[in-house]
Amino acid sequence: MRETILLIYLLVSFSLKSALGQPHYFINYSIDDGLSSNTVSCSLQDKKGFMWFGTVDGVNRFDGYTFKVYRQQEYGPDGTSSNNIISLCEDREGTLWVGSENGLYRYNDTLERPVLIAATRNKGITNLQAAGDGSVWFMAHSTAFRYDPRKKSFRRIIALADSMPLLSA
Repeated sequence: MRETILLIYLLVSFSLKSALGQPHYFINYSIDDGLSSNTVSCSLQDKKGFMWFGTVDGVNRFDGYTFKVYRQQEYGPDGTSSNNIISLCEDREGTLWVGSENGLYRYNDTLERPVLIAATRNKGITNLQAAGDGSVWFMAHSTAFRYDPRKKSFRRIIALADSMPLLSA
């Protein structure tokens, strides 16, 4: 009986200790710390360990110490034509994809800036998702697309507006 009580005591105390675990620390970064805007719409941590934040004022890369901000006017006409970043994703090869209100961009490590995928100019890109086959899926104006970066080809999957029944009053 005594052994059973001791065993229960040990199990409960170990369970409580592991449930409490390590303390969680939350650091709030703002424009005072170098973030381009306090309005962050998306984020991800890439395979290199960088944290990326999409804001209404550009793409922000954080290395754990400082922010590097990518804005349209800072990297010219081939860069993002809108600073309002809506979606981010990373593909299996570690390429960062950026969806803005005016197009889809592929981050170029050599140039250190996002480069516009020309066929998506002026399209609001949302819901970026990298697939295992290397393709990138996204939504643009209520239509789902699949982009194959190797072939540089697009395929329209479905237009949600076409498939949705009209609501009646």
